[in-house]
Amino acid sequence: MSERSSTAAELLRKAAIALVPPLLGFVGEKLMFASVGSVWLLLVAAVIVSAANGGLATGIVSTITSVALAWWYLIPPVRTFGAMAPGHYLSGALFIAIGVAISLLHERLRLTNRQLIRYARQNKIFAAFSENSLDFIAIADAAGALRYINPAGRRMIELPDDVDIEQTHIPDYYPPEDRAFAEKTIVAHMMAAGKWAGEANLRNWRTGASISVFDTHFLIRDPTTQQLLGIGTMTRDISAPKAQRDALGQTNRRLTEALAELEESQRFLQGILDYSPNAIVIKSVDGRYSTVNNGFCTIARTTPANARGRGDPHLFPAALAQRLKANDERAVAEGQAVVTEESVELGGERRVFVVTTFPILDESKTILALGSIWTDITQRKRDEESLRRAAEGLRTAQRVAHVGSFRLDPRTERIEWSEELYRIFGLDPEKPRTTPLFRDPESQIMSAEAKERLRAAVEKTAADGTPYEMEFSATRPDGTVIWLASRGEALRDEAGRIVGVAGTCADITKLKALERLRDEWTSVIAHDLRQPIGTVLMASELLPTLRANALNEEERKLAERIHAAGETLRRMVGDLLDMSLLESERLKLDCRPAKPADLIRQTIERLAHMPGIERVRVDADADLPSVLVDPMRIGQVLGNLISNAIKYGDRDAEITIGAARRADEIEVTVTNRGPGIAKEDLPQLFNRFVRSRNTRRSGVSGLGLGLYIAQGIVRAHGGSLRVASTPGETTTFAMRLPVFREQHQAA
Repeated sequence: MSERSSTAAELLRKAAIALVPPLLGFVGEKLMFASVGSVWLLLVAAVIVSAANGGLATGIVSTITSVALAWWYLIPPVRTFGAMAPGHYLSGALFIAIGVAISLLHERLRLTNRQLIRYARQNKIFAAFSENSLDFIAIADAAGALRYINPAGRRMIELPDDVDIEQTHIPDYYPPEDRAFAEKTIVAHMMAAGKWAGEANLRNWRTGASISVFDTHFLIRDPTTQQLLGIGTMTRDISAPKAQRDALGQTNRRLTEALAELEESQRFLQGILDYSPNAIVIKSVDGRYSTVNNGFCTIARTTPANARGRGDPHLFPAALAQRLKANDERAVAEGQAVVTEESVELGGERRVFVVTTFPILDESKTILALGSIWTDITQRKRDEESLRRAAEGLRTAQRVAHVGSFRLDPRTERIEWSEELYRIFGLDPEKPRTTPLFRDPESQIMSAEAKERLRAAVEKTAADGTPYEMEFSATRPDGTVIWLASRGEALRDEAGRIVGVAGTCADITKLKALERLRDEWTSVIAHDLRQPIGTVLMASELLPTLRANALNEEERKLAERIHAAGETLRRMVGDLLDMSLLESERLKLDCRPAKPADLIRQTIERLAHMPGIERVRVDADADLPSVLVDPMRIGQVLGNLISNAIKYGDRDAEITIGAARRADEIEVTVTNRGPGIAKEDLPQLFNRFVRSRNTRRSGVSGLGLGLYIAQGIVRAHGGSLRVASTPGETTTFAMRLPVFREQHQAA
């Protein structure tokens, strides 16, 4: 039907409402009433009918028509507008006044009814928006007592149904350690500035755990009187943004259950719309915007007034407008939310949004309007792309370096491997492992001994955070034997609690082969050198004896230098042999119980010829329990520590050797005063062929194997060797050995 036809039909309807009741009233008066005094009764009823059905205009037309009919046909003299009795004029004027009053009254009633219908419609729209929101939405009174929490908010904090929220206040929803911050910072700032927004933590009512959120609090005031009506809260869970989309589409309780007055609820919801970090819109079913918030105006670069009544083609490029229209049609056809990702050019950059379009239904499930929520996920997209690139870079680096990585959750004992780790072990990445190799009794990749060592190391790291390093061999499914170097560290959460173990496995098979070849050559060379060195030493000792009177002073000094050089060479060869034995795990120990004080005494007696030994002072309890050791090897360690203290310490300073019990271990310490060891040299001090800078400056020759061998010997006894040094003051080497127990000997 054309617009002109509709207008004509409307005018015809109003004319009928205005004229038919007076005509019927006139006929009734003509037929039923004989006296003139009753002439206005049915006409008054006619005016009431016209005004009730048509409003002010039809009521006034009906009044005028009724007066004209009565005056012309019913008031004598008839068929004239004159009257004989003055009372007729009074009654006519009274009728006109009554008709106008009735028309005005019905017009006001019609306007009031329309306003109530509009308020009810808006309330349903706003209630539907709140029920479909993914955010925590709450309303408190001016004193901070909660009056409403939407269903999504209850789910976020797992609030039990039996909790009376009206007995709770804003700080109750924060963890105990954050409540002072909520009261003194959030609430105080909001009351002063009208709004507070920032990151905070909410409390999970079931578990007590903290939930990371972005919190927005704002004051809600009467727009006319500025009276404080309450406090609005919108909170977004930033620990799991995907959970918001999963919760979308669920039916939420209506906001009207928490509000007593329609106008007040409308102001609350309008405040929520204005302060929402999302873009929120309400459309008619035909796609025209009826309500938009500030967030949407920023995206569409428009104003609420300009957007109202317009469609997507007027606000967005054609392609985007077409997709939004298709989303609207799907939401109407399917009767449920439609979620898509859309990109918009905003401020010179491309922004990505998750657009959720959903139908807004009345009680009879009829679609009243369409709602849309635009959530900005640009940063999340960037983060995902950065993570993807970082993961690809890590995979490439691991492939090039032939290093794999893993991550273990000690609580579930589930493990995740990188692709390179599957390649190192010769396994198929398409068949992922979830159980650690050391927990898999069916796996033959690792030996039982290697499994036990790796299990113990990982469990210790998971228990106390101690990093581990170890090497072990493995057998691939094709029978190839490989060597791996594994390192692991503890993973901690923000509170410092250990939540997992992460580590790497590097293929060191080629390095092991080179080390084995080096050890073999070292052992061969060292063994081959021992005989000629022994010959040189024997000759240098016998020469002065055989020709005691024939050698002059210069020749005797030359023989002594040859003997000293031979001793140095023999010590170096001995160090090389010990290193070879340690690294090939062929060092043999002849262990027996020994008192720590006896070991110290025997070592000092063996070094009695060394210049400076007289500066050594022993502070050891003779009653200390025994240790199970190879006396020769432990004497070798003590001798190395004492000789180093003499050679590298101050010449006039005392050297102290102490022994004390530490729980189930005996600790033997060697302390000297002198230049000490630089802090940066300490981590490398026990490595092979390493000498500190102060040692190199001293002019004392050596290969840098003494401390490496000493530590290897102590570890072979189940003990440890550590060093602590303050440059310019003292340096202390501490050797710890397990206390000997009788049952060990019996075993």
